[in-house]
Amino acid sequence: MRDLKIFYVYFHDTSFVPIHVSEIINEIQRRGREVHVFVCIKDRSTRSKLSARGIYVHNVWTIKAPFISELVFMALLLPYLLVQTVIERPDIFYTRHSATSLTVALIARLFRRPCLMEINDIVLDKLQFSKISRIKTGWIQLYHYVNYHLADLLLPVTEQIALWARDRYAIGPEKVVVIPNGVNPRRFTPKPYLEARTRYHIPLGSRVVLSLGSLFPWAGIETLIASAPMVLGIYPNTLFVIGSGEEPYLSQLKKAVNQSKLRDRFWFFGFIPWEDASWFISTSDICVAPFIFKRTRSGISSLRVFSYLACGKPVIGSDIPGLGDLLEKERIGLSFPMGDHQALARAIIDLLSSEEQLKEMGERGRDFVIRNHAWEIIVDKLEATFQELMGAKQG
Repeated sequence: MRDLKIFYVYFHDTSFVPIHVSEIINEIQRRGREVHVFVCIKDRSTRSKLSARGIYVHNVWTIKAPFISELVFMALLLPYLLVQTVIERPDIFYTRHSATSLTVALIARLFRRPCLMEINDIVLDKLQFSKISRIKTGWIQLYHYVNYHLADLLLPVTEQIALWARDRYAIGPEKVVVIPNGVNPRRFTPKPYLEARTRYHIPLGSRVVLSLGSLFPWAGIETLIASAPMVLGIYPNTLFVIGSGEEPYLSQLKKAVNQSKLRDRFWFFGFIPWEDASWFISTSDICVAPFIFKRTRSGISSLRVFSYLACGKPVIGSDIPGLGDLLEKERIGLSFPMGDHQALARAIIDLLSSEEQLKEMGERGRDFVIRNHAWEIIVDKLEATFQELMGAKQG
């Protein structure tokens, strides 16, 4: 395929670049593509993660306020993206689905360029954890419908999201291609156990159960807290290590730990830079993903789980499609019924009882992600869709 110029547009938090975004953009760039990234990141050092040759970062100003920030970003993005499209003449528009995608899809249609839209979840399901107005819910449903029909190709990260989009919005199967999340196995590698423990001042004789990732309500850390007394009854030297620092969830979890009289058994490390994530993960014996959703229509393709596996750690995860079934099928971890803290405790005790099982599952897990979820493999699939779309447009 000839060299391509790609406009990659996404809206996220103003303070950091999601790992998914930086990894996939850098992998595309390594293949000689020219990528223009349109973001709203205020911190220069954070934007530097996208500073490789061939990547051009366009920072669009916005304010930091719930809901309003994306509307401001959209309003300012529209004229700027129009001008840049006239100047640069991109071959493809790529956007992570959000309200902002509406701007991208409209401009792509105007200039008759293909628009690919990545879908990471079913937002309406996540809203079950939030109290939002009917007006905002209606707005979300409206831009979903318009976006999905304007885009040339939808790229959900799970089969469950693909089925939902097709059924809910009458999207033809030819317009949907599942592209799962991935991991960089060069960045996420097993680190020396003793050195990792020393780095974070974790006692060498402790058994460590670890969670690293955003502390949103669906992370399920409350289930882990509830499981702790049963685990400690068998393995009293167990430490539960938590990395992430989002508020108000961090303070709420610390309060729950204190009320359960588990303060000395739960260690909260706050935000862990992704450059240090493999060292942090390598302190553990077991990693957990006790996600909890009242509805699980979207399945899951979890970056944190792939990162755990790439670091050679067995994973215990709730029985959400794409997580529990994957762990059991590939024999790289254990599954438990979502929200069942006693079942989670039994799974932790089971794994801690066998060093051989821990080692074998960890080795199989790393081999699995290298073969199936390395970003090189994911971008191979993505580039195949580029080629097909470009051919269709030219035809």
